[in-house]
Amino acid sequence: MTDSRPAPHENSYRNVLKNTSIFGGFKMFEILINMVRGKFVAIILGPAGMGISALYTTTWQSINRVASLGLNLAVVKEVSASRDDRERLENVVATARRMMFAAAMLGALVTVLTAPWLSELAFGSASYKWWFVLLGAAVFFQIAGTGEISMLQGLRDKRRLVRASFVGSAVGLAVGVPLYWLWGTDGIVPALVLWTFCTFGFAAFSMRRSMGTSAIRYMWRDNRPLVRKLLLTGLVLMSNDAIGSICSLLTNAFLRMTGSLEDVGFFQAANSMTIQYAGVVFTTLTLDYLPRLVSVADDNRMLRTVVNRQAEILSWLMLPLASLLVLFAPLVVHLLLASSFMAIVPMLRLMAVALIFRAMGAPLAYIAFARDNRRLFFWLEGVGGNLLTLVLSCGMYMAFGLIGLGVAMLADNLICFVVYYAVNRRVYGFRFSAAALRANAAATATGALVLAASYVPDATAAYALMGLFTLSGGVLALLRLKRLWGRDAA
Repeated sequence: MTDSRPAPHENSYRNVLKNTSIFGGFKMFEILINMVRGKFVAIILGPAGMGISALYTTTWQSINRVASLGLNLAVVKEVSASRDDRERLENVVATARRMMFAAAMLGALVTVLTAPWLSELAFGSASYKWWFVLLGAAVFFQIAGTGEISMLQGLRDKRRLVRASFVGSAVGLAVGVPLYWLWGTDGIVPALVLWTFCTFGFAAFSMRRSMGTSAIRYMWRDNRPLVRKLLLTGLVLMSNDAIGSICSLLTNAFLRMTGSLEDVGFFQAANSMTIQYAGVVFTTLTLDYLPRLVSVADDNRMLRTVVNRQAEILSWLMLPLASLLVLFAPLVVHLLLASSFMAIVPMLRLMAVALIFRAMGAPLAYIAFARDNRRLFFWLEGVGGNLLTLVLSCGMYMAFGLIGLGVAMLADNLICFVVYYAVNRRVYGFRFSAAALRANAAATATGALVLAASYVPDATAAYALMGLFTLSGGVLALLRLKRLWGRDAA
């Protein structure tokens, strides 16, 4: 039997940093496209239009994540594991493509059948139901396209992966944005359909170029074990995203009912900016960190090593990124959105600091799954974490308005970090290493200082202090990461 453990260098600081840069660069393409699209929506449609766009997109994302059954990550793992066996690889690809197509059809059908109810939930009226019917096409293309992208990820064909993702999104953006200008808010859903169609088309083309054609005779009954394996893996992995998307939809609906569409737009703008900004770092968690963690899950010493190194690197990376977002929040809002969105600056700064706690806690969230404790993973990450987010967001908004949403995100990530650490310490005996604790402490202290400086009444003094703390923390993080890069030991 072949040893499935990763080679020692795969868990080295150098390799973790290298993979973070590769996958982070890949994520940057997606972020840039989304930022450009968000800029056009903000300028052409304004806050109310962005609120309408948010209600459509959160509904679309919720259906995508539920209907896809988490198969995308399961496909990545299975395709990657079969790369050295051409016959098995062709069979896995054929199975994955059929399953993703079936999931895409299911998602589209559910969207069409529930269109009147979705319209009532999102807008309080059934008058938008035909737009939700059309949204079913975007659901289909998104799920099918995600399947093709997942297979490219599993094949590790980075060149075609980047090309498919970036070119497809860029062409979709170029075709879709004029619809905002021509039709206003009526162009939101057609633009989304065109965008997802273009992404799917380029991804499918790239996958066929990478894999070539196959003449295998496919039979469902011969692949029941593989289908069951993909479904079980996918269902566990999608639980958090699915419940999170539903909670996000409910949060937006709550903001619309108790506040206004403008507040929905403000919240969505700040939330999407922070999530996409952090995605440059966090995208490695599922694409690189999770497979490595699973491979050492039975070895407590190696598991602690993998988790601690990931947490340490994420903290050092997030320290300057979060500080820079706090410092340049007004400029970022002005460049990426519009002057009418300047009200989100205080909320955005709180959300930026919240990312530090998320960086500290995110590696801990996967330990239960890696140890095959699906029940603990589901209740801790899928149910508990998402319900906490929903309750804090709605409660803080009612108490403090828009800035309360920033406070909610900060409290949410801090509480999750504390709970994750307490649970993993009790159940698995996990402890942070001294190096990880130093990184966590440095990131927390710097984030707190930069945030506190932003509240200094004198603007000149505030920016001087924020700049000083950001520069000091950034230099410290850079020196530490440079030192880690030079370490070759696993």
